[in-house]
Amino acid sequence: MCLVPYDTIRNPQQATLLLCMATLAVFAATGLLLSRRIIQSITGHLRRLIWKMKEFGKDEETLPVTAYDYSLRHDEIGELHQQFDHMAQKIKKLIEENYVQELLAKEARLKALENQINPHFLYNTLDAVYWRAMASGEETISTMVESLAVLLRS
Repeated sequence: MCLVPYDTIRNPQQATLLLCMATLAVFAATGLLLSRRIIQSITGHLRRLIWKMKEFGKDEETLPVTAYDYSLRHDEIGELHQQFDHMAQKIKKLIEENYVQELLAKEARLKALENQINPHFLYNTLDAVYWRAMASGEETISTMVESLAVLLRS
């Protein structure tokens, strides 16, 4: 029979248990830190996309630019950024086209009003010359002005 004191067995056993607990704590902390870093790397890209959306929502004339180039990425996050940039460019182009169309429509309405005013002014002037010639007794002038007015009206 071999008798060994209890303390010689218990002390190494407690040290081993303490070492295992410390190793588990280090692995758990490392796992938490690594998972947090991985999650931040993913959510950071999503936060950039949300920032781009908000900035574009404030001012549709300028496309927001980030320091990171997403055109080289072919994963889901890169695709989201690329599609948002493409959509923003299309919206910007449509806004510019709509603005140009509105300007052209206003110009056309203004030109139509000008075209309505010019003949009216001309007819009134010819009518005033006609009546002035009639009042002065100038039959030939009044006949010529009346003929010109009839020609222009037709």
